[in-house]
Amino acid sequence: MIGRIRHREVFSRLSKEGTYVRSHGLWCSLLLDDSLENAHIGYAIGRQVGGAVERNRIKRQLRALFGSRSGQLRPGWYLIGVTPKATGSTWNQLGTLVDRLIGQIEAKISQPTP
Repeated sequence: MIGRIRHREVFSRLSKEGTYVRSHGLWCSLLLDDSLENAHIGYAIGRQVGGAVERNRIKRQLRALFGSRSGQLRPGWYLIGVTPKATGSTWNQLGTLVDRLIGQIEAKISQPTP
């Protein structure tokens, strides 16, 4: 089950301390936190992506897509952003973008730190 990010402090921490990952129209800033039971996700979809109807459609689709892939995300805080490249994506295309982003996240966090 995916939780939501509801507090400004978490968003601030993600922007300052988070690990940044980008992949084809989506990006993610994340902080792993083993004290959480599951992943907590917030969404950042700016006006450059489209009007309110388009932004809300993408947000609903992303919630459903990440919810169905919740087992692939480690416990922590995730801020998911959308770039204009993702505008007009179909359900299947958006699902592919989400899968790529999750793959990039796993690759980034499994790298040894220097």
